[in-house]
Amino acid sequence: MRTTLKFVTILTLLLSTAAIASDLVKVTLSNRDDAQLLRSYSPDAVLKTNSGYLLIAEPSTTAQLSASGLKVDTVASAVNRDELALDLRLDNYNQSRYSSVFSEGAIRVYRVPGGFDPTREDQPTLLALPHQPLRIVFEESSLKEFVAHDQSSTPERLLGTIQQDSLYSYTARLQSYYRRVAGSSSIFLARDWIKAKFESFGYDSVYLDGWSQYFNGKTNQCYNVVATKVGTVYPEIEIIVGAHYDGVTTSPAG
Repeated sequence: MRTTLKFVTILTLLLSTAAIASDLVKVTLSNRDDAQLLRSYSPDAVLKTNSGYLLIAEPSTTAQLSASGLKVDTVASAVNRDELALDLRLDNYNQSRYSSVFSEGAIRVYRVPGGFDPTREDQPTLLALPHQPLRIVFEESSLKEFVAHDQSSTPERLLGTIQQDSLYSYTARLQSYYRRVAGSSSIFLARDWIKAKFESFGYDSVYLDGWSQYFNGKTNQCYNVVATKVGTVYPEIEIIVGAHYDGVTTSPAG
């Protein structure tokens, strides 16, 4: 019996070691063929870089990718997905607190001792890596066309479609749901109104993204209202606009 227990313990330790013995690798894509080749390996892509993707891969997969002809650079070895996090700050504050494993422009990935925990008060400026692999696409040509395109009048055209009376109307309606704090009936009414307004605008998809937040001594259900619209000229380019609709003394959202 002791021998069996010892064997199970050793086996468990070996499996645990294998689970964290992954590589963080950067794969550079030069064309659509590279993207198609990379997709054939069903990679665990966790971050889009300027020229490709960051992947979490077993060492054997890393070797296969390198042998395939793709440009592969090992960023870090023996990594655990749970201990990696993205920097949400634009300054260098987190660089003195965590070990950097990848940096490219404003994108920074850190290794967090003990694993990233979004509920910890000392980690509010970090973001966990996505739980689902990213879709592999090659975007360089489209991005070049987008940057090269004359957009000098684009801001004026966009601003011209916004009527000031509509802004006043929407703000007044949102403020009518008084004291929109987490878990309150007023914030749920505001949530439903925003969702209905997005749907009336004709977005392709409008949905609620929920999570739990500890506030006022209890756990409350909170929601993001997410609206998406796929473009016709550059469908692979994502433009993200965010705002908060809660309303408390420290963050009086309109």
